[in-house]
Amino acid sequence: MAVSRVGPVGIDIDLAGGPAYAGLAPVILGPGEVDPHDVRAIARSWVRKEAIVKALGVGLSLDPRDIEVSSAQMEAQVLSLPRDYDPAMVRLFDIELPADLVGAAALLVPSADVEVSCRAASAAPARAAMPD
Repeated sequence: MAVSRVGPVGIDIDLAGGPAYAGLAPVILGPGEVDPHDVRAIARSWVRKEAIVKALGVGLSLDPRDIEVSSAQMEAQVLSLPRDYDPAMVRLFDIELPADLVGAAALLVPSADVEVSCRAASAAPARAAMPD
């Protein structure tokens, strides 16, 4: 779950790689974006892009290959977006998860001057006491 008081937010969490990601590389990555054999890097790029399109509210009507994000080893950042979208208005954050998962959150801000941060909280499942 992601919550924002600033603007629309998108979040995506997925498995940290696997053979399926190698096949997805040509469909989701721009030329030279990441090593097409590094399935973890492909997964990281994918969740970043998926969080962005969710925050924008456009889904996959935007071609993921037209969204450029920083490399998986670098701090999450939107480098370029297609059409009339301003990359400076999208803040991108990686979410720390167990090693078998990758996640990202994207937040739309009304101005490039807005300072924001991402904070992850671990939540245990709620348990209600059952009457006898």
